[in-house]
Amino acid sequence: MPMNGSGTHTRPYSWVNEANLGNDIDPVKMDADADGFATSISTAIMRDGQSTVTASIPFNNQKITGLGDAAAAQDALNRRTGDARYIQILGGAVTAVSVSASEVDCETGNWFYKTATGNLTWTFVNPPATGGFGFILEVTNGGLGTQTWPAAVKWAYGTAPDLSSSGKDYLVFITRDGGTRWDGFVSGQDMS
Repeated sequence: MPMNGSGTHTRPYSWVNEANLGNDIDPVKMDADADGFATSISTAIMRDGQSTVTASIPFNNQKITGLGDAAAAQDALNRRTGDARYIQILGGAVTAVSVSASEVDCETGNWFYKTATGNLTWTFVNPPATGGFGFILEVTNGGLGTQTWPAAVKWAYGTAPDLSSSGKDYLVFITRDGGTRWDGFVSGQDMS
């Protein structure tokens, strides 16, 4: 018999008991025992990566130690990689990132800047799933067009600010629920 569902391999036969009973080696019993070992080994996670995990693994509140740094989007984050991606605005370094279109990717920094040349529809992606996160958005000439904010953004008194047609406006966005709700407020306007 292979694993019993709790991670314990249970053997169907004891060869010592069989010998004590005077039983000859039975090929059917031996195959059943060997098949159980083979199944257990085949369903184990192999340390050299030969096998693919096929179900969620409950870690029972235990830590994974020695986890390497994340390199690809689907990699698990260790603390070092997570801290580097989701730097806190207060008490941490500031990472300024130019916004090429109108998508703020929270994994890439915490200060984003954009010169607007017309209407923009903003999106905020990849905020940390838990804990608090915030970023600064520096918009130059934002009043030259309509700035459409994500529906999750809540402004003071329910109204988005008018931005400057010539000059920089600084907006701050914070969330503590993985981006389900963003609170947005103006930090400075018309910083010419």
